[in-house]
Amino acid sequence: MIANPKTPLRLQQPLDEAIQDKNVGKIIGHITTHPDSPNVRAPGSDAMGSLTLDASSSQPPSSSDEDLLALSKADLIALLKTERKAKEKEPNNFAKTLKELNEKVSIARMDARGPTVVAQSLDANDPNVKVVNNVLSKVLVTNNCSFTTAIHEVPTTLFSAITSSQNNASKKRLFQEVLHDVTPAKGAIVYWSYMIDSTKFCDFLLSLKVMKKAEDEIVIKVASVDEEELEDTTLPSPHPIATKSYRLLLNDGLIALRPLPIGQTSFTFTAQVVLAEKVEKAQGFMRLTLSKTGDASRVTNKIKSSLSSRKSRGFGETLKADDLFCRIATFFYNRFEQEKVMDQRMKEDFIKNIGNAPKLTEGEQGLIAQAMEVVRELSKAKRIAGTVTDSVEKFLYHPAGGAVWAKTRAIIDVSPMKLFAELWLLDTYELKAEMKHMSVRRIFKNIDGTRSQQYNRSLSLPGAFQDRIFRNWMTWDVLDDDTYIIAICPITEYKGTRHKTVAEVKTIEATSRGVYIIKKLTENTCEWTRAQVGDLKIGALPAQLLDFLARQQLGKANEVQEKHRRNGWSTDKEKIDEIAKVMVSRRGEPWMEDQVAVYNKCKKIMDQEGWQALKQPSHDVKIWMNYTPPSIRGRSVGSGKSIGVIDCSAEEAAAWMMDYCSNERMRVLKEEGDPARLELKELARVNERTFGTIKKFPFLMDNREFVARLIWKSEEGKVTLVMESVDAEVDYGDKLRKTKGTIAAFYLIENLPDREGVKQCKMTFVQNLDLGGGIPMWAINKLAPKHLSSIQNVIESFRQDAKIDAAERWDLRTLMRDEYDKEVYSETEIRVMSDAASLIKEANSHKARVIFSGDPQVVFKLIYLDNDNLMTGVAECVVDAEMEEIAAWDYLKTTRSATKAFYERGGVEKFIEKVNNHSYYYLSRRDLKVPGLKHREWRTVVVWKKEGESKMIVLYNDTGALDEKYRRDPRRYVVGSSRTTWEYERLPEVEGISQTKVKLVTRVDIAGAVPSLFMNRLVKSYGGAMIQMRKHFDRSVDIDDIRRVNFAKLIKHENSLKKIVSAEALKQIEAIFEERPGSMRPSKNFGLADSKVHADVIGGHAWCKTSIKIHAEIEEVAAFFWDFGSRANMENSGDVERTYADDESRDFRKIVTVQRRLEAGHRDRIFASKMSLEWVDDDTIIVLMLPLEKVDMYKRNTVRARGSMEVNNSGAIEATETVAIRLSRWLGGNMKLEYACELNMGFGVGYGTNLHFVERRAEEIADISIFFSVLQPPEEFGVEDGQALGLSILWKAPSSKKRVERLHKMFKEARVMKELEEQHPAVKAMLVTAVKGSLNMKKVVRTKLDCLTESDAVQIGNNLISALMTDQLASAGVNQWKVQNRAVKELMEKYEWFEPMILVVSKGIVKTAGWGLMSRVAVGAMLSMSDFGTDVLVLMQFWEEGEERLTFRYLTLFSLSVSILIQVAFVIVQNRKKSLLRILKEIFVVTIGMKFPWDAYRVASGAEHEPGCQYDPMTEMTITKIMEIFAESIPAILIQSSAVLQTLSLGKEITMTTYISLFVSMLTTGFVSATISYDFDTDPLRRTAKPDFYGYIPDAHWLRVVSLLILTNISSCMVILKSLLVVALGFLSPCYALGYIGGGVALHWLMKALAGDLTHWTAPVSGIAGFIHSLLIRLMVKLVTDFTACVQFRHPNEVGGLFFSINILSSTVGMIVLLICRPEGSFNAEIENLIVNTIIYAGGTLLVSSVIFYFIIKKEFRPTFYTTETGMQSTRRQFIDSDSDEARSKIFNYNDIMLRPIMPKIEHWILTNWFRWLEEKPEFFTDRWRALVPPYMIPEGDGDRGSYSSGGESGPEEKGGGGIATTDHGGRDDEGAPHRRQSFLEGIFHGDGIGKKTRRASTSKVMPSLVKKTEGEFDANEFKFEMRRRGTNLFAD
Repeated sequence: MIANPKTPLRLQQPLDEAIQDKNVGKIIGHITTHPDSPNVRAPGSDAMGSLTLDASSSQPPSSSDEDLLALSKADLIALLKTERKAKEKEPNNFAKTLKELNEKVSIARMDARGPTVVAQSLDANDPNVKVVNNVLSKVLVTNNCSFTTAIHEVPTTLFSAITSSQNNASKKRLFQEVLHDVTPAKGAIVYWSYMIDSTKFCDFLLSLKVMKKAEDEIVIKVASVDEEELEDTTLPSPHPIATKSYRLLLNDGLIALRPLPIGQTSFTFTAQVVLAEKVEKAQGFMRLTLSKTGDASRVTNKIKSSLSSRKSRGFGETLKADDLFCRIATFFYNRFEQEKVMDQRMKEDFIKNIGNAPKLTEGEQGLIAQAMEVVRELSKAKRIAGTVTDSVEKFLYHPAGGAVWAKTRAIIDVSPMKLFAELWLLDTYELKAEMKHMSVRRIFKNIDGTRSQQYNRSLSLPGAFQDRIFRNWMTWDVLDDDTYIIAICPITEYKGTRHKTVAEVKTIEATSRGVYIIKKLTENTCEWTRAQVGDLKIGALPAQLLDFLARQQLGKANEVQEKHRRNGWSTDKEKIDEIAKVMVSRRGEPWMEDQVAVYNKCKKIMDQEGWQALKQPSHDVKIWMNYTPPSIRGRSVGSGKSIGVIDCSAEEAAAWMMDYCSNERMRVLKEEGDPARLELKELARVNERTFGTIKKFPFLMDNREFVARLIWKSEEGKVTLVMESVDAEVDYGDKLRKTKGTIAAFYLIENLPDREGVKQCKMTFVQNLDLGGGIPMWAINKLAPKHLSSIQNVIESFRQDAKIDAAERWDLRTLMRDEYDKEVYSETEIRVMSDAASLIKEANSHKARVIFSGDPQVVFKLIYLDNDNLMTGVAECVVDAEMEEIAAWDYLKTTRSATKAFYERGGVEKFIEKVNNHSYYYLSRRDLKVPGLKHREWRTVVVWKKEGESKMIVLYNDTGALDEKYRRDPRRYVVGSSRTTWEYERLPEVEGISQTKVKLVTRVDIAGAVPSLFMNRLVKSYGGAMIQMRKHFDRSVDIDDIRRVNFAKLIKHENSLKKIVSAEALKQIEAIFEERPGSMRPSKNFGLADSKVHADVIGGHAWCKTSIKIHAEIEEVAAFFWDFGSRANMENSGDVERTYADDESRDFRKIVTVQRRLEAGHRDRIFASKMSLEWVDDDTIIVLMLPLEKVDMYKRNTVRARGSMEVNNSGAIEATETVAIRLSRWLGGNMKLEYACELNMGFGVGYGTNLHFVERRAEEIADISIFFSVLQPPEEFGVEDGQALGLSILWKAPSSKKRVERLHKMFKEARVMKELEEQHPAVKAMLVTAVKGSLNMKKVVRTKLDCLTESDAVQIGNNLISALMTDQLASAGVNQWKVQNRAVKELMEKYEWFEPMILVVSKGIVKTAGWGLMSRVAVGAMLSMSDFGTDVLVLMQFWEEGEERLTFRYLTLFSLSVSILIQVAFVIVQNRKKSLLRILKEIFVVTIGMKFPWDAYRVASGAEHEPGCQYDPMTEMTITKIMEIFAESIPAILIQSSAVLQTLSLGKEITMTTYISLFVSMLTTGFVSATISYDFDTDPLRRTAKPDFYGYIPDAHWLRVVSLLILTNISSCMVILKSLLVVALGFLSPCYALGYIGGGVALHWLMKALAGDLTHWTAPVSGIAGFIHSLLIRLMVKLVTDFTACVQFRHPNEVGGLFFSINILSSTVGMIVLLICRPEGSFNAEIENLIVNTIIYAGGTLLVSSVIFYFIIKKEFRPTFYTTETGMQSTRRQFIDSDSDEARSKIFNYNDIMLRPIMPKIEHWILTNWFRWLEEKPEFFTDRWRALVPPYMIPEGDGDRGSYSSGGESGPEEKGGGGIATTDHGGRDDEGAPHRRQSFLEGIFHGDGIGKKTRRASTSKVMPSLVKKTEGEFDANEFKFEMRRRGTNLFAD
């Protein structure tokens, strides 16, 4: 049975599971695609690659089948299903049938993902892998194999990649090693290897010879080479985790490269493949090497036998050569895969050849004409209600008796040609992936040689409806240069060839019509009108259903618009520029006839007189009102006028006004809540647009509608716009309640001279507005100023303040530097300068008092001048800028930034009158913002003068020159006095950066009745100008960088200078690092640093040690410390003064001294040290500072806090310090910094001061870590760097204000934050809002990251706070924030460091925010204390009621005692490895009833799993809650319910205290139960680990709140129902109650035992202890679930989904059954009423809440509430089905019993990925986790495989969850074999004692993965344990 080689059967990928037939596999022998076939084409050509399966021929089949039909996937499936029946009846006819079929079919084009069909279907985790394996050959050795695939590169590039050597290899080099000219006779030798199935290793050793190299073809001959023929060449060893290794032999191999369209290559590889016969055994691997001769059958048998031995270990079946070549094809295709690039090339090629398209045929012209007629008819379409504010206009059209047309019109931010290409080309990779769900999707291009194409696609309908097939004819045309049209109709209207596929037979043909019109707006924007109608051939459908089907087509426009959406302003600017071009081109054209009348009406408003100035809304706009009643429309309405200057041309400003529905203005519309704004396009003219808008008005008032036309006229130098209301009906889609208003407006926009190269224009805007209705005229006039200030929006859109200011300052700087000597000063100016000089001289001659200025780099002094009761302030510092640049920055008060700052700081108004180039008069009026004080006014003259090349001054002095022009008004302003002088002195440059010494002397008198004492206190604030100046020009980072980099290069490359540290010095260093007894963590510890401090109580001795990882080179960090006088060093340390000697001899030794401040009340300390830099080796550098007794200060450099001109160290006390800094090189460009310091402060220094001082030293290291993190390049920023950045924002920032300051500093200094701000400016506003931590309303933002506006960013920042409030875990809140805000998700996907940074910041926000950690702890404390308090209150009540309540009294005491005792026992177990003080502390927390809030505090603060603790904080809190519910809450409710029934049975009344206590207990229990489920489900780590169980709570904020409330309601109702049921049964008979509870528990145990699931996942592996542990845990969980319905316990490991749901229903049903079946007279009327009311209210509420909750949760999680899956099945599925290593790593939470069935798979997974984890370091791969992995699973190649249990965070016993975690996997005996702790029974039975460790050895046959012994050396116990571990129960204890 052989297929016809001339008509090969070709399959379309992906294959279906229906193709599973053994006979099919037998006839398939080789895989190929025809390199010469026209069907082997790239995307963009008529067809693509194909797959041929053929067994008979050794050569690729010919391609003589071009005219045959094609088989699709559905065709093949249908065929095989049909032929299977025929084959079963007549097996011998199957080949004949197949042959006949091959004669009727052609090559199927690959419409799946790419040309390599089978190869791609064999990707990992592809469900079709098994199917393809069945289709492929079952033989092991195949003589002929070949494949052809389309490579996304040109042939020359591919050829270069094939032959590239190791030295010049490209990134896409195919072979691992290319050895040229090794054996010239053989040509180039290449070596290639890769992994198969993660454990099988395969390699080739090949010879390549170029046989042909031409433009149309490159042919390379390929043949295998024996290693023995190579000289001095060592090939890589097999991969260390491979279980088998194969060497493959290729004979008669050819590689053919042929060019394909759009820059692709047809890559054909054909060869004879034989697996080698010679077998070598080495290092436990099977090595198959080359043999020159051999028998193929013998090779086959040998390899089959070698592979079959591994089947039991789960490593798969035999290797198939066909499979292998499919994988090779995949490898080559994926290496060059560029599907997005290919799509782009295809579109570009189409656009390029639009002009070469075939001419339209008569039929195509008719179709286009028909489409245009449809467009005209669709102008009658009606807008859909509710879509008027949508960015896409949507309409429906209902023709008479026809289907409903759907029409959309949208602005797309892409060029019209690109959109046209995207809509026309339907065979792109992108669309194939998007439409892969379609069973039929075929495109036939250029049918019959025309430009048309046929598009066949299927549509699946719901229910019993048969699938539909659409077969459409599509063509296109260019209407003009700017408009494209695509017309669509059924193929039945086409008169030529109509294509059809076999799979269409079982479908019903439906029809569809459509038309697309793409109209150009700008070069990069277009308007897309899309109209579509479809007929599904279902019959008579209701009108509503027809509308629904039509609406389904409307979303496509939104998708396309969102895909291409760009930043709103950038697209608006393009449209504005386009409109402005039209205005310029039509300059001078007159008004149209009807427009002249409008102009004359509106011009009358402009010509009015009597305008009255109003208060300016901003300093950019001036406004006036005219209350003279105009005679317009006969209404008495005031007119308004506003004027502003705009940074653009008049045409651009006018175009902004004409673009009425721009992106920015539509965004503002939505923010303000206005119902509508749209353009009436049908009324548009060249210079006229008509708009309709509805303005939102307050409640109880109608919204106002304005419909007006806006007309423009362009003239030379100006543009005029007029606006007038028109009577026109606007289709808003909705019937809105509105009142029509009227408007008349006139705009005069005139060009001004350019300012510093920026275009300027003045806009004058006058308006007359009538809101209509019954609004009084005075109210309208009062609102007018708000509407007049709309000109401010135009100003903000074109604002270019920074560019104008920079140009003005540059001009003045140039004048000061080059032309200062041309300035002539008047006598008045000379006199003013003389006064300024005398002020400076007088200030220098008086004694000054130095105070802290707020900036350590600025020194501020206070001076009393002679006969003056006001202080004069003097500020000094050094600024990193040129003298003239600084002077210009301060002198110019006319800049826009200076004006803005003036008004922001309380400025009222200012006037500047320029005198000449070096002086001006300055009048400023300010609001002191002190109630009762008038505004202050200063009248000053400002003059600058340069004295030579190195000095200049700028002075401010009082003047009366402005009195005449601006008369003084004592009633409104008080005139103050000011004398201020700035003195600048040029200093030598530092590292090429200019330096200037700046001195400020100022005396300010605010005058009036203000005491001098108050004014003197204000003097300190005058230094703020100096601080602002220094920070503005600060370049400390640049200066330090230059020094540090130069020194780092020196010590890195000059090996001769390196000094090796001596052995004696090393001992001394180790002594410094040795931890002191009693050391502790500092009060402020940087999150990534490990710090310890110690201080003596007396004696002044202190010690600290800290270590931290820094992403930097060790030479650079060493240079940082060695540069003792660097500014960064000074700022980090806060030192007063540093002195040092230059290291001129380069021996890396120098003497340094430093003066440091202590706390208030202590004198400064001076430390003198000998500093040295030495090397331990190339990867370790030591910086050592040893104390000196005496220091020679001769020739020493002195560095003080910048600006500190004088430091008094005469009172400082000498102290000593010993500092050791060890810098070690680490992986990934990191290094480890270890710092230790030992101090002797001298006597008289207390413990607190000592400790505080040494903590500051530890903090300096954190500051250094931050310093280097901000310098890190963005491309190197990773997850850990993001965490460090988050900690940097929180570092020393206890309040929101400090956090914001730190964040601004990070944006200024951190390179990665600078790049983030440059690419996405709005993100800064988002982060600033987030770190403030203020509560605001939540609103989900769906805006793209690239289109994010500042207002959207602020809202997203507020959303983070809302998300953090909703979730107890900060990580859950961040995850919710990410899911709900699209821009955040895109940020986290783009920058891997962003999410870790936000998570760290969020934890800090929760800790400090008022609503955060403290509120959560307070709520927890309140609930716990209220519950405890009500229990005590009831206990007291029982006590007061005497002997009658004796039983209840004792039961209450007993339950409280048991609760406390079991919690105490738990905390002892939890902290058994901690100190006794820690255990006592935890016990105290339990005894006072604060365990719950204490745990909540640790969880909310983000506490990690501490070493020595059994469980992590989250698990500990959950266990505590369960214990409290089990031992306290449930018993308390049962006791109180019993008391209630007893009271009612006696006919007594229930006290209010009892009701309150019962209600509080019920609510508290319900809330605690609900929070368990809520916290676990919203934890993102658990959602990632078990996505099929966690995640049922919706992501929407309000739904999360509702879910928590419903869960609380369910648990509260459940606990009262269950408690009352049990108490009522007990009231009848105690046996009933015990039988009900006990029976339920026993049934639960029985069901778990029958399912093999009785052992709890946290239990020990075996023994009585494990059995008892499981029973107790099952008992506790069962009772808690019965009484509280805790949703978390529906997990298969606990109660299970089905039993959980039955339990909820049984409580209500049980109460009803009890009420019906009770014995007559059992309850009195009161009790019966109580039971009935409980059933009605609690039971009804429970059922209603459960139903609501069922429909609120996500649908995919509903099956978890009725699943019958067991815990063992769930565990296996969790591991096997998971694709994530992170999720699989959680498998070690379970015990050995649950893992036995999958232990081989776990071992396989560990062996496969271990070395990859060692390189990649995933988050779960910690030392702690590695300690949980059994050593026998760790590959031999890991040198640390035996050390993980002793290293890292903690040992294996500390891992919660039992299972493998309870086994000491890391331990080994003396012989290296792993050992475990014995169970209780083993200790008794074997007589070795309980708890001793025994070895697990192995025999070489049974356990080959363990350490081998001799055949006779094994222990029976170890053998039994291993067999049990493998699940083979052949032996028993």
